[in-house]
Amino acid sequence: MSIFAASADIRTKNARRRRRRERLVMEEKETQNPWKMRERIPSPRILPIILSALALLLSCVQIAQPYGELVSLAVMGLLFAYAVLMARTPGVVVPVLLTAVLPTLLGFTFSVSAFLLSIVIGVASCAFLLTSVRRSFLFLLLPVGAFGIAWLLTGDPLAACAAFAILPAAALLALATRRGEARTSAVTFTAVGLAAVGALAILLPLLSASREAGMEVGPYLQDLFFRAVTMVRDELLALMEADAEMQTQAMLEQIKLLKETLTDSYIREMLNTVILPLLPGLLLGLTAILSFLAQMLLTASYRTSGMEAVITMESRQFLMSVPSAALYTAAFLLFLFAPSGEMLWAVAGNVFWMLYPAFLFAGARSLTAILFRMRGGRMLLLLPILAFLCCNLLGALMVLALWGANGTLLVALQAWLRRRADAQNGPRE
Repeated sequence: MSIFAASADIRTKNARRRRRRERLVMEEKETQNPWKMRERIPSPRILPIILSALALLLSCVQIAQPYGELVSLAVMGLLFAYAVLMARTPGVVVPVLLTAVLPTLLGFTFSVSAFLLSIVIGVASCAFLLTSVRRSFLFLLLPVGAFGIAWLLTGDPLAACAAFAILPAAALLALATRRGEARTSAVTFTAVGLAAVGALAILLPLLSASREAGMEVGPYLQDLFFRAVTMVRDELLALMEADAEMQTQAMLEQIKLLKETLTDSYIREMLNTVILPLLPGLLLGLTAILSFLAQMLLTASYRTSGMEAVITMESRQFLMSVPSAALYTAAFLLFLFAPSGEMLWAVAGNVFWMLYPAFLFAGARSLTAILFRMRGGRMLLLLPILAFLCCNLLGALMVLALWGANGTLLVALQAWLRRRADAQNGPRE
């Protein structure tokens, strides 16, 4: 009995030490948080506040999609101009520009590009106003005004409610920033807000439409995607067949191959076994990218507005945890080798695509650091890397993301081995 009592006493003491250590860490974090010393933070300049208010209003209206392609293109230009004025650094401006350009290059309309850019600009500008202005709640009237404008333009109050879509993500980003959270935590907070609103925006109309059609949500979603994909296929084939003058023998063979490959049964099989099972992970990965860009733009906005004092090292560093790196590596291997279409493959694929953007950024940052340290003949190592990128871009990006995850694990292993050596031999001088 005394052994059990001594063991319980040891566990109690260890728990007390752990709580005391956690309390000290929290107290140290509180003292290092610049937002806790409000009197030392200079007031932001008036021009960034005005620009952020206008960008927030414009973003909220654009998210409701009340107008056509040309107006969306003009709005996209104005929002990008705001990003240039607030960021002023290529490291922020170029990724935001890619957000606006890549969807158009992939065949999407200007409305889709403007929608994604509006989410990034809207979340960043709203979080900036919520954190930098004392009576920031007054700026919440701007989404209300955007709702009124969207309702007036669309005539549909339910569709105009999309003007409020960015508020949860912006509020969570502002909360994480005021608490002094690291960049990884702030991006996670923001992604949770975007994912929650996105899930509601997708599921509620699906439930309503499937009930009207007398179908369950799953079969209705499959049918919806099938009709959309077949419509794109038919329009593509009609466009290729319409231009009779350009129909060379190679073009005719390509049309024949598309007709033989993209059959209705093949499209249904791909939708049911590949696309729809991986859709949640792809959407979560997209929210992570948009959240990361919004946090980058928010940090740059503080610098532009004269509030450099609130920018900490933690808010600029993007460090992934060891469990997430191990989870990503395991998901990558399962997604690569598990039989396609099975439950394990689908779960691993969703985890893989959800974490893929973060570790792709980590791998790209590691590769950039290595390239900057290269000198002389070692620059020749770039030749096989560039050749691999040109031949297989998607494979190169996946290898780069796996490199980022393995780099995280390697750094953690080295730190553990160093602590173990110090514990056995004493700290090195």
